[in-house]
Amino acid sequence: EYDVVLVDIMRDAQKAADYLAMNPNGRTPTLLDRSLSPPFAVFESNAILLYLANKFKSPLLPLTPTARSEVEQWLMWQVSALGPMLGQCMYMKRIATCANEVGKLQFS
Repeated sequence: EYDVVLVDIMRDAQKAADYLAMNPNGRTPTLLDRSLSPPFAVFESNAILLYLANKFKSPLLPLTPTARSEVEQWLMWQVSALGPMLGQCMYMKRIATCANEVGKLQFS
């Protein structure tokens, strides 16, 4: 059982004291595992994925060291390479009000 809670980042809801108590980075996403006492907070996308895969013994996170390492390598690649580049691309194409020519060329 779970609840999805909207965190209105346009109104800085992630900077509210109750949210910062769960996630000191003040960013989304955050998972609050209320099946534990006291509830346990997990933040950062891949940390949440690993936590859930471990908790529910998912076949998506193998037990053998080599197979598990392959999954973890791809997760680390997503965090360090793909995710940041997609974020920069989205910023340059949708947010930057005065995107420069280098940005336009890099993400075209």
